[in-house]
Amino acid sequence: MVNLNKREIQELKKRLGDCDKKLPSILARSYNRASGKFKTEINKVTRKEYTIKSKDINSTITIKKATKSNLGAVVKSKGGMEPLTKYKVSPKTPNPVKPPKFFKAAVKKDGLKVIPKAFMATYKGQDIAFQREGKERMPINRLSGPAVPSILDNKDNRKHAYKEATDMLYKRLDHEINRVLEGK
Repeated sequence: MVNLNKREIQELKKRLGDCDKKLPSILARSYNRASGKFKTEINKVTRKEYTIKSKDINSTITIKKATKSNLGAVVKSKGGMEPLTKYKVSPKTPNPVKPPKFFKAAVKKDGLKVIPKAFMATYKGQDIAFQREGKERMPINRLSGPAVPSILDNKDNRKHAYKEATDMLYKRLDHEINRVLEGK
């Protein structure tokens, strides 16, 4: 996340004057807002490249918020391989009466690609994509897409989200300091 150096903290204390005891709570609120902005931006830029839904990205991201005593917010993404059905697939549901000629899937937004010997089936109440290993009916493998933490780990996307979070941090610091100085 974004760190402030000693010089910047001294400037903030100087701006606050007699109210410098409120600096930890100001920093905590600003860090928390910036970490939320980071989560939003990393989600937004990732969805420009991948066909995954916002809720599926957000379900893997956790934010450890900053407090007055612990001035550091942490944004983490944790999770395993996602089922291919969390991305764009065609057909979305199985149709045993009239099965499609091809099963297509797209993890990235560069178009659907045909996956040979793949099909949709309902297993334990969920629609899941499978692929046959050979010409026989069995064995079959469940198809998966990449894990969300691995697709979030893109340098350009992280850099953009970090920049937006830094801008939000400084904007919130100004706002919080003005709020304290105005006596609200």
